[in-house]
Amino acid sequence: MRSLLSGLWKLLCVLWSWLWGVAVLSLLVAAFWLGVRWNGGWAFLQETEVSKPPAADDAPKSPQPELSLPAAAVSRAAIRTAFVERSPAARTVPMVGMLEIDETRLEHTTAWTNGRVERQTVSITGETVVQGQILLELYSPELLRAHQELLEGAHAVALLDAEASEFMAGRARAKLESGREKLRQLGVAEDEIRALESESSARELFAIGSRQGGTVMQVLVRSGDHVKTGQLLYMVADLHELWLQLTAYESDLPWLRYGQTVHFEVESFPGRTFTGTIAFIHPMLDEQSRSVAVRVNVKNPDLELYPGMFARAVARAQIDAEGQVIAPDFAGKWICPMHPEIVADTPSSCPRCSMTLVSAEDLGYSSSHDSLPPLLVPAGAVLTERDQGVVYLVSSDSLMTTFRGRRLLLGPRVGEHYVIYTGLEAGDEVVVEGAFKIDSELQIRGQPSLMNLSYPAVPRRFPIDSAFLAGLRPLFSAYLELQQALAQDDLDAARSAFSNLAEADLPEAAELTGDAAASWQQLRAALLSGAQEGMAVPDLNGGREVFARVSAAMIELEARFGHPEPWVLHQIYCTMVGESWLQATPAVQNPYLGMAMPRCGDPAGEYSPRLPPAAAQVLPEALRRSVGALLERYLKISKALALDQPEAARAAGQELAEAWHALEDVRLEPSLQARWQGLVRWNLHAARELADAEGVQTARQWLVVLTRAMLSATELGFVSEQELGIYKCPMAFKNRGGIWIQPKGPVENPYFGAVMFDCGSFSDDLRPR
Repeated sequence: MRSLLSGLWKLLCVLWSWLWGVAVLSLLVAAFWLGVRWNGGWAFLQETEVSKPPAADDAPKSPQPELSLPAAAVSRAAIRTAFVERSPAARTVPMVGMLEIDETRLEHTTAWTNGRVERQTVSITGETVVQGQILLELYSPELLRAHQELLEGAHAVALLDAEASEFMAGRARAKLESGREKLRQLGVAEDEIRALESESSARELFAIGSRQGGTVMQVLVRSGDHVKTGQLLYMVADLHELWLQLTAYESDLPWLRYGQTVHFEVESFPGRTFTGTIAFIHPMLDEQSRSVAVRVNVKNPDLELYPGMFARAVARAQIDAEGQVIAPDFAGKWICPMHPEIVADTPSSCPRCSMTLVSAEDLGYSSSHDSLPPLLVPAGAVLTERDQGVVYLVSSDSLMTTFRGRRLLLGPRVGEHYVIYTGLEAGDEVVVEGAFKIDSELQIRGQPSLMNLSYPAVPRRFPIDSAFLAGLRPLFSAYLELQQALAQDDLDAARSAFSNLAEADLPEAAELTGDAAASWQQLRAALLSGAQEGMAVPDLNGGREVFARVSAAMIELEARFGHPEPWVLHQIYCTMVGESWLQATPAVQNPYLGMAMPRCGDPAGEYSPRLPPAAAQVLPEALRRSVGALLERYLKISKALALDQPEAARAAGQELAEAWHALEDVRLEPSLQARWQGLVRWNLHAARELADAEGVQTARQWLVVLTRAMLSATELGFVSEQELGIYKCPMAFKNRGGIWIQPKGPVENPYFGAVMFDCGSFSDDLRPR
């Protein structure tokens, strides 16, 4: 019995040990599975700790960006996706130009003989005439003699009888024909010559009529004037058809074709669109402006359009999957090379000019009329660096979403999409919003990212000290001076700005280390080279070409190093020229198009000045009270703009500027001094600009800059008796949004005033420190 119990006990012990082993092994497997599935959660979303990059030996030879996130992290990161699809697309080509008289419908009436204007029936510019209408009567001795000779010949022929010799008959007929020929050479029409033959005596006055109907554009003679053979008398234009002379940039030429429809608008009819047809694309490129003249035929049946009107036009080129221009309406058609509105189904001749029609393919349209539509991806999904395009593809299951990088061969941009040649397929899901977050997270982890697959990721801005940052001030000052000069078409000022840029005392690369030093050395060399070249440019176009290269370096400089106070810089992009630039004013001032189109451009970024790090302590109490008093003056500005009182806002802005000016000489602890001086300069600049603003809209634009400057100042502490809040209006400035400070309570919108006084909402408390 005892041995039996002993055996059972041993068996129970073995079973218990085995069960514990199974349990521990199960826990280890579960922990490993969870670690694999949940590793890689977004660092800044605090899902898990950041994973380490793979060892060098384990890294693949051609690393591809890839990031896996749990569904909760994707939701909080506000990542939005879309599907790649094939769809008809058109490339839009914007152009500007002016309406002109159609030269083929402009008739010049000239004198065919010497004479004197005896009577003028049309004497006022702008009169409407019909074809054949008498313009004036001319006394001409030559016409009188020719008519006399005609009558003598006609009389001699009439006297001939059956017994007249052949010699006499031939002589009479020759004299008659000589009189007719002289009248023809003097511009008399055949039907009028026949009428002159029947008259009994020679006519002293001869009428000159209009060869076409239309509007009298010029009257160049008056009654009593003596005229000579070939002298211009009248200019008559048929304005029922006009020419629209446009300018197209070199980069847009691949999308323009003979026969394309052009839509345009003029100032006289806002909101109304007119159409025309491209009839001529100049074969020579203007080397200075890098543009080509494009002529458009425009119908004007109601005479609403006038020569000299300025027009903004758009041509839309429909493209296929290969990026070729197609025209389904012209498929298999034949077009007149002189009159693009003449289109036929079969080869034939033009009914207007008798020229042989040519096929649409010979005029540059794609012959593949049955090709697939282009493969389109939303433009927001594409990260671009130089001429490369990259996207993040999405794949997901019930627990994780994986983002994989993919390089693309990009075609042209068409509206809000890019045409894709290779790299994607229809139905692929790509990231539209949040791609930069994914890319930044990969860079933070030290992993390959789409923006740099070959080199280690670098931070957006290099660490620099306040002395280096201050040393950039002359550089940005000269650049902004250059941008203003080109925007105002001032060549001398532009050359002077280039000179200031070349002579600026810039920091040396020795003040930096590593990648920062290499980057600054390259940017500094590019800027000085551009400045030297810009000092000798022959004209504004040359200056603008150099400015484009300088701007590219300045935008890179802003991205890597930032800029010093007092400016808030605005990056603007102009689709007309395909270039970006930086400027200090919120309102667009285009340096590439100058005064011709000063407001052409769209905001592409906004950069506040880079300030030294905030000190751990706050300002002394006396200075915090001063900042509180400055806030009171700021509130007067905001209140005045909310009440549509720009004069009061400018006056309050002047008071605020003077108050900030009084604080320029304040001396603080070294840890606070540099930041305080930067804040003073920034606020002082914004307040002065607002005080000098022309118009309420400009003042409101500067209020945005001033608000950010004041908020930066309050970070160092302030004292206020009021409860203040930060408010935001998402609809301000074409839905870009705007913030302001006001006492907590009902919304008083300074960006819309009475139009939308209560538009906006409370965003955050502004608590005293």
